[in-house]
Amino acid sequence: MKLILLSLTCLFTTTVLAVDIDTLEWSENRKLAWDDFKAKRPADLEYEGYIHVLYTLEQLTYSDEAPKFQVLAYMDRNESWKHELVREGKLGLMYTQTIFDMAELSCRRMRKRLDSMRLSGSFKDDMKQQIFDQESARGSREQMRFEQQSLNGTDTQQVYAWAYKINEQLEELSNYKKYHAAPGKWGFSNDYLIVGLGFNNYKFKDDLGMLSYDISTNVGLIYNKWIFSLKLKSHMTRIKDPLVQTIEWPTIQRRGVGFNYIELGVGRMIQFSNRFWINPFGSGGFSYFGHMSNDTDLKYLYGYSLAYGLTFDYALVGHKPEDDGNFYFGIRVRTDMQYVNYPRYDVIGTIPGFSAGFAFWGVGKKFERYKP
Repeated sequence: MKLILLSLTCLFTTTVLAVDIDTLEWSENRKLAWDDFKAKRPADLEYEGYIHVLYTLEQLTYSDEAPKFQVLAYMDRNESWKHELVREGKLGLMYTQTIFDMAELSCRRMRKRLDSMRLSGSFKDDMKQQIFDQESARGSREQMRFEQQSLNGTDTQQVYAWAYKINEQLEELSNYKKYHAAPGKWGFSNDYLIVGLGFNNYKFKDDLGMLSYDISTNVGLIYNKWIFSLKLKSHMTRIKDPLVQTIEWPTIQRRGVGFNYIELGVGRMIQFSNRFWINPFGSGGFSYFGHMSNDTDLKYLYGYSLAYGLTFDYALVGHKPEDDGNFYFGIRVRTDMQYVNYPRYDVIGTIPGFSAGFAFWGVGKKFERYKP
């Protein structure tokens, strides 16, 4: 078996890769492994391996005067192969990794030129193809020099020297790593907290503490990480004699009552990871409950309410980097202190509560470069 490594870089422009292409995007945290070479070796070739590299140029839809472009380098696993006798081949892997790194270097050069023209206001639509072609050709010439000087990967000293050189150039252009999706200004949030417990401490002549069972939904509009929400909440509890007598329901004795809340609130999204958020919030509105005092007479009690607390969100769907952070579905846990006042009857209530359920939320996305 020849210890010469053959490589090919295929250049094209597209917005998406074909669905049947098994690709590996270049990453500084993920180096090549021989298992990535999945194609079958042609019977007439006795080389150690072959790597097939692809570029993509995609216009990102973003409301700038001139668009942002994403240029990415991929390895096509279905077109890259290794010899069956290769087991480790560290030098061969370093050789192919250097070619892959050179592809990323070409991408960063393209990003720099495209971004410079966009920010200076001198960008024209036909420039993107011109820049793409020029930097692709430059990268191909450098790759040919690498192959010649390293004797197609058999000169160990040259392979190491080129690998070091390319890594230094990548570091010099660290400001031009790929764009990533970040939360935009506008979004939405909705939850259904179906399991809730609260300890209701209503005060009138007596301490009317009771355990309650809560259910609520919150519909929110997100703007620049602030959440403006409408809360609909109901909790079931029982009322004691003093409160029954006050509201002139003499026939009711410790009956179950549903207290209802309609509140407007504001909160702040604080993201700790792709999975985990904490959102402090406050809200205010009005509260009411009603009960049949007899078979025909429905009585209502009205008051106002306030609440404050924290929600804890854990994403089950949407947390992966490739999901672009655009839509999430997960578990939401809420801890809050509810305050209610029914002035007409001198009834004041405080309800520390805990609830949990499912939530989904999403935000528009914008594109930013990673910081060096």
